Amino acid sequence: MHIEGYISLDSIEDTQDLLETLDEAISGTIIIEPQNDWNHAIKGYHKPSNRLVYDGEKVIEIYQADGMTMDEAMDYASYNISFGELTPLIHYDWHDLEDLFDEGD
Repeated sequence: MHIEGYISLDSIEDTQDLLETLDEAISGTIIIEPQNDWNHAIKGYHKPSNRLVYDGEKVIEIYQADGMTMDEAMDYASYNISFGELTPLIHYDWHDLEDLFDEGD
């Protein structure tokens, strides 16, 4: 699948290079803090909307490491991260979600 203006970030080095060019105060791109915990979850950047794209499975894993259940993590992420047109995007691979739900049974 090709999305116009999407830049895939395949490594933490790619992510760091992009973040160095995206000073949040100047570009307006929202970067989830603390970056030490979240930057490994960034999987891409959508240039036309100036939004980072976070890996949904990694987002859930981060919140579960803080003690949330999968359902709580998904609810929290959808309400606190993806709530407007300027906020980061969370990409969920449906096959990964099916695996996560199977683990919860």
